[in-house]
Amino acid sequence: MRSRLGHKKAQKWVRYIFLIPALLFALAPVYWMLTISLKSEVDQFATPPPWFGFTPTLDHYYDAFVARSFGDYLLTSAIVSVVSTICALVIGTLAAYALTRFEFPWRLNRHLSLWILSTRMFPAIVTVVPLFLMMRDLRLLNTRASLIIVYTAFNLPFVVWMMRGFFADLPRDLEEAA
Repeated sequence: MRSRLGHKKAQKWVRYIFLIPALLFALAPVYWMLTISLKSEVDQFATPPPWFGFTPTLDHYYDAFVARSFGDYLLTSAIVSVVSTICALVIGTLAAYALTRFEFPWRLNRHLSLWILSTRMFPAIVTVVPLFLMMRDLRLLNTRASLIIVYTAFNLPFVVWMMRGFFADLPRDLEEAA
C-alpha cells in the first residue's frame, strides 16, 4: 500500500518536472512581447537581449495611443465588432428559428439552409469589388456603417447554421410548454 502511494507521488513529480519547462516554453513569447513593449530602443536591439535587467518605459504606449491615435482605431474596431455581432445574432437567430420550426412549400427549408451554408464556403476575396461598388453607390465608403453591414453579412451564415442546429435539438414540447 505504501509503495503505491510513493509510486503515485513519484509519478506526480515526474509529471511536474516535464510540465514546468513546457509551461515556461509556452509563456516565454508572451513575456517577451510584454517586456519588448516596455523596453527602450537601445534595449530592444541589444545583443544579447536583456531578459530581466532593463529600465521599463511607457514611451511606446504614449506614442501609440496619443501621438498616433491608436485609441481611435481601437474604439472603431470595438464599436464595429459589437454592433455587427449583435446584428448577426438577432437576424441569424430569427432566420434559424424560421428555418427550423416552419414548413415552407417545396422543401424550401432545406434549399435555403444549403444555400446559406454554401455562402459560407464562398471565397471572401471574390466579393471585394462588388462590395466596393455597392458601398460607393450608397455613399458609405470609409464609414463604420459599411463595415458593420459587411461584417454582419459575412457572419450571418455562421450564426444561422449554428442556431439552426440548436433549435433543431430543442424539443417542440419544451417550446409549447413555455
